[in-house]
Amino acid sequence: KNKDSCAFKSMKMCADLSSVLCVILGWVWGFIYREAGITSVRLIEDSESNGFLFLLPSFDSKTPDLIVPAVMIAVVGFLETIAVGGKMANEKRYSYDANQELLALGAANVGGAFMGAFPITGGFSRTAVNAMFGASSPLSGALTSLVVVIAVYSLMPVVELLPLSALAPLIIHGAIGVTDFKAFITTFKGNKLDFLIMVATFLVSLGLTVKEGLITGVSLSILKLTYEVAMPNLAVCGQVEDGTFRDVRYYPEGRMMPKCVVVRMDAGLSFANTRRLQEFCMRAMAAASKADSSVSHLILDCKSINGTDMTGCEAIENLAISLEKRKKSLVLANLKAPLTKAMFAAGVDKHIEAHSGHLCWNMGQALALVDGGDPAAAKKSVHDLHSRVQSSAQGKQCLPG
Repeated sequence: KNKDSCAFKSMKMCADLSSVLCVILGWVWGFIYREAGITSVRLIEDSESNGFLFLLPSFDSKTPDLIVPAVMIAVVGFLETIAVGGKMANEKRYSYDANQELLALGAANVGGAFMGAFPITGGFSRTAVNAMFGASSPLSGALTSLVVVIAVYSLMPVVELLPLSALAPLIIHGAIGVTDFKAFITTFKGNKLDFLIMVATFLVSLGLTVKEGLITGVSLSILKLTYEVAMPNLAVCGQVEDGTFRDVRYYPEGRMMPKCVVVRMDAGLSFANTRRLQEFCMRAMAAASKADSSVSHLILDCKSINGTDMTGCEAIENLAISLEKRKKSLVLANLKAPLTKAMFAAGVDKHIEAHSGHLCWNMGQALALVDGGDPAAAKKSVHDLHSRVQSSAQGKQCLPG
């Protein structure tokens, strides 16, 4: 209980140096076994080498076969470095530049190539041990390198007699330091899919190696991202007391506007979700028309759509045509600069207007059009937004969309 007592300080020092103590005990244990004639314990054994040699990389007929493995090593090494670097930055509350890290890794590996070095990455266990002992600057890495060089030239005869199993505490001690089990509970409560990815990554890392775990985590995260893009949140919106439009599933008191139905998609428009958007809009229009025969417009609230690809542009055009065939009109409201730029470049604005549709800068203009207002004001605002985007691209001004 008394942190200033000698007993507490002694126990804390033993805990901090537990991995080192395990290595020392492992060496003594191996020595006793050898003296007793037991040879089943595997030692590190012979580590003789010619020391540090400067060599030029050689290329032969086998070099092309190494390209794919080299790329995999580089990618996995970078992912491992980013993972541990980002985690430590979050824990210690400092900024972390992934691009700078990539440059440092590249420079280190280029230098290592002239000395026959192993691929250089940021290690989980080494970083955790550094953080555990209070390292806070790159100087700790330089001191570690110096200690390693001294150990290589002076302690290798002793290290050769160390059982391989005695090295395990170093890895375990470091791994425990970067494992946050509370994050599993928080993630389980916040996002079940992220929790499953964390568990899969943890189990693969535990059963195989960290590299396989990283590959598993990254692959599953990419699949999750693809799923979220392909299955975005689509909502029919109603107007609440403050005048904004909210999802009627969560705001059932939201008022449905006369003569129109308001739809919102919370994702960028791309080839992965265009069909889903079109089908949802047509179903929403059919349901609204069944409830109120005066519904004549479908307003697509684009405030959550930050951009689109060519498939998305074609989908907007097809939606306008489909609605026109049913004597309805498409209105795009709350347009953002990137979306406006893409649609104007693809000629979507002219196509929508040709099929009785409209582009609006905000929701107020869209509702005015539904009530029979003059579309000239809305058209002027959208064209002004497009002009600002063009001017900004040319470096003449930089105004937000």
